[in-house]
Amino acid sequence: KARNERFMGRDDLNLLVGYHFDHYSLAIDNYDSADYTSGAKTARTTSTGGETRTHALFAQLGWDFIPHWDVALGARYERWETIDGYYYRYNTMTFNDFADRSETGISPKFSLGFDPDGPWHFRYSLAKAYRFPIVEELYHNANSILGTTIANATLDPEVGVHHNLSIEREIPRGFARVNLYHERIKDAIWSQTDVTSVPTVTTFLPVDEVTTSGVELVVQQDRVFEVPLDVRFNVAYTDSEVTKNDADPSVEGNVFPRMPKWRANLLGTWHVSPKLDTSLGLRYASDSYGNLDNSDKVDQVYGAQDKYLFVDVKANYQVTPAAKIALGIDNLTDEVAFVAHPWPQRTFYVQGSVDF
Repeated sequence: KARNERFMGRDDLNLLVGYHFDHYSLAIDNYDSADYTSGAKTARTTSTGGETRTHALFAQLGWDFIPHWDVALGARYERWETIDGYYYRYNTMTFNDFADRSETGISPKFSLGFDPDGPWHFRYSLAKAYRFPIVEELYHNANSILGTTIANATLDPEVGVHHNLSIEREIPRGFARVNLYHERIKDAIWSQTDVTSVPTVTTFLPVDEVTTSGVELVVQQDRVFEVPLDVRFNVAYTDSEVTKNDADPSVEGNVFPRMPKWRANLLGTWHVSPKLDTSLGLRYASDSYGNLDNSDKVDQVYGAQDKYLFVDVKANYQVTPAAKIALGIDNLTDEVAFVAHPWPQRTFYVQGSVDF
């Protein structure tokens, strides 16, 4: 991508342009085994795979059109393709080759900012965005003692319309910001795992419409109370609802899975010396559902979506201007919580880095 801060020689115009390309492939062969402990393979049972490819062009023009006001207009054009998808089941002699597909999408963006004299800043943003299916959602079919995965080669792209209103106030050595957000996503792709069956079954389902609204508070301040303490804090309340689902209308009005009502993070960093920093972090999320029907209400089991409060500690030491080391502990209290699978429990780590 490229950016010009003085587009056409004007101080009030800036331009950002760019190109994006990605190409993903998946190929999985499954075999029977007479002795799985040694990794011995016998007959091949299934083969599955395929490719996706995306080309995208994007541009954004910013204009400070009058004092204290600025506007940004942008767009992103994407062409997405699926290539050579297949699913072969040799035990039943079933061979499925999926037709290649292509989709295009244009995602416009609008942003209006107001910066009056003083500590206040305001911005409203509106954008449309596409999220195209990935190769795992389209082509990852598997059937083993570990579980069954059923892909969906007919999935459509997610299409979302997103609104955000930001109100920010400068404070000494930092800022406080409130974000109000609302989004509506059509054809949301949902990965559902039934952990009550043996083996587990994972499917990829389109949900016709999911509507999400919420509010977030962000506060950052350096040298709180004039001591060498920096604080970063955010808390968000989110209400996410399945507003349309023709395939199963009974889930309409339910909470969309894996969307906690409350999330919060707190990070405090104490500058012990010019070379040594220590930090304490808290991560919190409230209980949420794992299933579209909101029937999963049991916590502390595989497949659950538990609330959690994790405590993390870390120390950074600047050995030289170019080298530093860090020691840390994540989940200091060794709390047990699940997000379908278990969250990592108490974890010790050492980091080192050198800048050239």
